[in-house]
Amino acid sequence: MSAYEVFIGINYSGLATSTTPLPDLQVYAVRVGAPRCEPWGCPDGQQGWSRVAVAQLLLTLAERRVRYVAGISHAFSLPVAYFKRHELNDWPALLDDFAHHWPTHDEGVEVDTLRARLASPEAAGDVAPRVGRSGEYRLTERWTSSAKSVFDFGGAALQARATHAGLPWLRQVRDQAGASLHVWPFDGWRPAPTKALLAEVYPAMLRNRFARGERTAPQQHAYAVARWLADMDGRGALASYLAPPLNTVERAVAEREGWILGVN
Repeated sequence: MSAYEVFIGINYSGLATSTTPLPDLQVYAVRVGAPRCEPWGCPDGQQGWSRVAVAQLLLTLAERRVRYVAGISHAFSLPVAYFKRHELNDWPALLDDFAHHWPTHDEGVEVDTLRARLASPEAAGDVAPRVGRSGEYRLTERWTSSAKSVFDFGGAALQARATHAGLPWLRQVRDQAGASLHVWPFDGWRPAPTKALLAEVYPAMLRNRFARGERTAPQQHAYAVARWLADMDGRGALASYLAPPLNTVERAVAEREGWILGVN
């Protein structure tokens, strides 16, 4: 019997502002006992999901003690080099520092506008380096064939924008949900079955496992994540992915940088 009631796939987006409904932001779910993976309906009166609405969904479910697993397609942390540059000792300190310098959860703030200001010659003191360097990778990204740096804003830069938009919301959801939520792996590698679980995912690894049908690419990403989570749990394999084969040094790095669920 599964420890979870629902498996949620979230294709995240860092475009526009936190209150803007975005077609790229998609939420799909598989409920235990239900035969299909379905899109999660948008909040009443909204034409699409916004980042604030997604955060509220995750928080509300956790507060109601719904045992869910949600895979979100943005990085949950930054490379160790960033920690060292800014003398950040642990992940909570990173989240606090990042939300201060990158308040992308504030109303009307856009990632690209804020980045342009932080990267400008007029940016003073230690603020400018917080734009990061495109050649910096986390260990988990190096273990994949195609994951990009969270600081790589070249091309579409979907991962970079999503991460810079999502980290302040992740901090807020975790702070408000408290003991009812486990953010993996920062709250431990083995989550308690009584808690909701949030994990970073990389949909490009999973999207081709399942026929796309009429879904858009963002819809397929969210769909594939939800299907994969439910499938792995049903096979009894999810626990093995929550315990990747890292040595002591690698594990210490991942406890600050985070890890992509499914990278083993």
